[in-house]
Formats: sequence, C-alpha cells, structure tokens
Amino acid sequence: NLIACAVGLATKDMKLAETALIILGDYLLSTYLNAFIVGLITTITEWKQIYTSARKKILYLFTFPLFMLTYVPIAFVALYKKVSWQPIIHKEAKSVDDICSERHAA
Repeated sequence: NLIACAVGLATKDMKLAETALIILGDYLLSTYLNAFIVGLITTITEWKQIYTSARKKILYLFTFPLFMLTYVPIAFVALYKKVSWQPIIHKEAKSVDDICSERHAA
C-alpha cells in the first residue's frame, strides 16, 4: 500500500494514492481494534487481579494496542540480530509471598 501510494503520487494518479491510503488506514484501524478487543476481554476477565485503579485500567486498555505494535519492529530486529546470553546478577532475594504482600499493602 505504501508503494502503491508512492507510485500514485509519482505518476500524479491521485485515485491510486487515495485508494492505497484508505486501505492502509483500514488495515491499521482493524489491527488496533483487534488488539483492543483482546485487551478488553483480558481486562474484563482479570479485573480483580490487575492491581491499579479503575481509571488506569481503562486508560491502559486504550494504550495496549499501541504497546503491542511495538513488537513489530522488535520481531524484525530479532530475525537478524545476533544475541548472546548474559547473566543477571541479583543483589537482593525476595520470596513470592514477600512480593505479593508488598503489592497488597500498596
């Protein structure tokens, strides 16, 4: 669609450029809405397990699709970048119970 839009603009075929932009916009909108629906279902089913205010839950629902779109460039980079394992040095040990009690206290 981007190539069709560029060709349309280069050849001054505005109908082609306009059609390509409309199709691209429809694609982006449907991608956003699909991710929004997945986030909505997850938010509804896990409402009590998400430890934040209702206002933030709703705000995050709308930003979730944008967050998911960040995985597109990450996936492309992951195809070509050579990675190696590096250990993470942990300086403090906590149990799962400690972490859960901190969350409930906040």
